[in-house]
Amino acid sequence: MRRKIINYSINMGIILAVSILTFIYLLKDNAHEVIGEILSLNAFSITIIFAVVAVSFLIEGLIIKIATVEYKKDFKIYDGVFVSSIGALFSAITPLKLGALGGQIYGYVKKEVSTKDAFSSTFKTSYAFQMNLLLISIMVFIFTLTNDINVDILNYSFNARYIAVLGIVFNFVIFFLYLIVVFSKKLHNIFLKITSFFGFKFKRINCKECYINESKDKLKTIQDNLIKFYKNTRESFSLILLYVFKSFFMGGFPYLIYLLLTGDSFSVSIFFASVCLVQLHYFASAIVPIPGASGASELIFLALFAYIFPMYSLIASVLILWRIFTYFFNIVFGLINFIIIKCKKS
Repeated sequence: MRRKIINYSINMGIILAVSILTFIYLLKDNAHEVIGEILSLNAFSITIIFAVVAVSFLIEGLIIKIATVEYKKDFKIYDGVFVSSIGALFSAITPLKLGALGGQIYGYVKKEVSTKDAFSSTFKTSYAFQMNLLLISIMVFIFTLTNDINVDILNYSFNARYIAVLGIVFNFVIFFLYLIVVFSKKLHNIFLKITSFFGFKFKRINCKECYINESKDKLKTIQDNLIKFYKNTRESFSLILLYVFKSFFMGGFPYLIYLLLTGDSFSVSIFFASVCLVQLHYFASAIVPIPGASGASELIFLALFAYIFPMYSLIASVLILWRIFTYFFNIVFGLINFIIIKCKKS
């Protein structure tokens, strides 16, 4: 545990250092204009922004509740919000969001859901989210076919269509190859032999046979959950539909911030463009190995949203507010819940 705390502290230090340097870079030439844009927001606008973030957590809480109520009848939406916040915290402070799954399962256990049931519930939400990403990535690819978006990052230019293609390929492979791997004994045995060999060699596991037996038990649980996912169409469809709705809801968040800053009238086409650009941003930043994709996330946002926002000061203002409320807020909110549950345990 002490080692994990040290690692998380180092990650937080990296996030803060890189984020501060990035914000300094963003403000170096237009600090007055950017800060002026942000300070122009009134109390009503700030309330709307907080409301959007709150609704996002409520949607995620509802998704987790739907997936978990089978195992714990009295599981509430606010329990789902708690689990989501812990997952968001560890996702934000680990490279490639690797801590999200462990964080969520920790949250489940603290809400008196067994580890096995927590794993099953997380599997359902993760698989539904992956199906949502496949659907959204196809939509984004179609968008890039009719909208030529060039991304310029650190003197390197490329077409955003490549990001969309990467999103489709990655999600297609995860979605369909996952089915093959889960139900193929030969592939699973090959995978276990390779991972157990290197795990034992690098002292990550102490007993190869124990690791293989435990992995086979987990595979059986995954197989059962996957079969149930496709049999229980009502639950599965609800989860996928809610994730698609959330993708559109939060995809339009940067555009909402822009509208609150400028007072412009709403445009359906720009809203749709914002949804697609947020997804492109998600695909691109997901492969950055820095905790929270700090630095790279901001540069990618700037490059993508130059397509719909006319002025640098506006893009930078939207970026700073968007990053605060979709990333740093997750860290703070998740950390508060984590500390509360730790204090209750004490």
